[in-house]
Amino acid sequence: MTVQEFITAHKITATATSTDHNPSIDDFRGDHWRVTLHRTDPKRQMTLTFSKGYGHHGAEPTAEEVLRCLMSDANGADRSFEDWAGDYGYDTDSRKAERIYKTVVAQAKKLQQFLGADLFNEFLTYVDAE
Repeated sequence: MTVQEFITAHKITATATSTDHNPSIDDFRGDHWRVTLHRTDPKRQMTLTFSKGYGHHGAEPTAEEVLRCLMSDANGADRSFEDWAGDYGYDTDSRKAERIYKTVVAQAKKLQQFLGADLFNEFLTYVDAE
């Protein structure tokens, strides 16, 4: 199953509003969005700040783009900070890296709450990010 098929099957939609910064990555140059993912059955929502590079020319993020990124992040969120930093090329002595790691872990937890434990596991295990 693709991410888009997962979105369609579970009736997930996204709304986005432009914002002037992303508190998790304050030195990123690009477009920042306040994105809310919505589900109707059960009725749930998840809100996060999402950033896209300038090459996207201000295009609003889609549910698929956001879920692809969340999937990638969530797949690394179960590691220790030291393992995560090593896998992603961050210095384990960096406060910035630790802040990013904590954001990734928090968003993975929010994604699990949004989808529910079973669907979250299905999403990470069986959905193809390509």
